Amino acid sequence: MINSLKRVFKKIKSEGLFSSTVDFYTLIYDKFYDKKYTIDTCTWVCKEDLDVDASAKEHASMYQATKVLHLRKLFTKLKPLTGKTIIDMGSGKARVLLVASEFGFKKAKGVEFSSNLCDISNRNIKMYNEHIKTNTVFEIINEDAGKYEFNDDEDIFYLYNPFHEVILSKVIENIKSSLHRNPRNILIIYKNANSKRPLIENNFQIKSTEFVQDLGGNFILYTI
Repeated sequence: MINSLKRVFKKIKSEGLFSSTVDFYTLIYDKFYDKKYTIDTCTWVCKEDLDVDASAKEHASMYQATKVLHLRKLFTKLKPLTGKTIIDMGSGKARVLLVASEFGFKKAKGVEFSSNLCDISNRNIKMYNEHIKTNTVFEIINEDAGKYEFNDDEDIFYLYNPFHEVILSKVIENIKSSLHRNPRNILIIYKNANSKRPLIENNFQIKSTEFVQDLGGNFILYTI
């Protein structure tokens, strides 16, 4: 919590009071969310602390969760979502999956290459299910995202800038292979999109850019 407050005070200096107040509010809400369900999705994990080999770390990003309120606003805009399957590539501690379960997803799946983060995710899901009755089926897959072969019923793909462009290129190739086997409407949700080139080169089109204006979140939605 002390480190989180330090980040907020630093943000006040760089971005001003209003933006910092919003950031602080969403931060406190995330802490409340974790406490309510007796889970841990807030604590950041540096890529140096991930339990993977050095070559994998080279293309990784640190774990940092999407804000709960940002996700709820986004999923509200995308409704109806009942019966769909969402898969979070680089799912960290499974926050996206937990929030997604509030919106009627049939399945919420996470692909994560860190065994430790997978263990935390499974504990979080267990604790969440003890508090909430949901029909969403959760699944955590401990695998390198670039090697994951997509199932042909997965239709919403979530990315929070989880890895470098070389891994994203492999992910996009595997999504297209799944689409070749089973043509369908899909949506890629990309937050903090720092590596857009693989999507552009593979003819994915921007469907919309969603800004959660009052809370500071931003997502780019791609389709093909």
